Amino acid sequence: MADGDAVPVAGSEEQKKLEILAVEVLCGFVETVQARQKSDADPVQLSDLNAAMAEMINSGRIAKIAEVALSGIGQGLRHRWARLLRKDAFGRLLCKPLATLFEEGKVPRSVHHGVRHFARLVLGEELERALEKECDRLVAACTGRDGVDWDHFYRLAQPIYWQFAVRLPSAFRHFDARLNHLLGILNTKTGQVSLSANVVVKTGRALAADIVGPAQVRLMLRAWLAPIEALGDAERASMAAATGFSVSFDELRAELDPDA
Repeated sequence: MADGDAVPVAGSEEQKKLEILAVEVLCGFVETVQARQKSDADPVQLSDLNAAMAEMINSGRIAKIAEVALSGIGQGLRHRWARLLRKDAFGRLLCKPLATLFEEGKVPRSVHHGVRHFARLVLGEELERALEKECDRLVAACTGRDGVDWDHFYRLAQPIYWQFAVRLPSAFRHFDARLNHLLGILNTKTGQVSLSANVVVKTGRALAADIVGPAQVRLMLRAWLAPIEALGDAERASMAAATGFSVSFDELRAELDPDA
């Protein structure tokens, strides 16, 4: 559950569906334990329980149960994530290039918080706050009777995204070290405070299991570069004028696709 989300109210439709998911997983666990027992009369040992749980995880059974049980509330979870992003227009802008990865299940949507912390590291807190305010101003300008015209917002906010993108090459000058650093940020539950471009203090806690690995971070970086690589010469000149940076993305691209 995302930070700041309300706990489902007891008796609510969502709560009932989550309870169904829990029951389905528990039933699957009991069945797995029973299948491992030679006789119903045999005492169940802690080692048997641990082995049964490992079997469920390694076989992908939990994931299969969850896929079926959560199908009914998947739309609700997507709506919750959308509501979160509506409150954070700048975060929405940063995640826009990742939309296809989210939709195809290649990267979990839960990386949103980590992306925001990474952006603060790349931009610095002062510039980040200024860009957040500009995004909020654009959202207000793009809001009509039918709500926010997000397509219009993305077009107007392109120079704001450039501020983030043009700083990626320097942020990844020491590619492997920065890749590992970004992995740590994305796989930490909450909070990191950037003291400088190279000094970050973790204020959160590591997740029980990583939600992304190096391959997924590379997919994210390629997705962030794609809107820039699609720009024509005139737009690249506009980007340089708007950001004050005239940078090459060739070195970063070479790190991402060493065999190309």
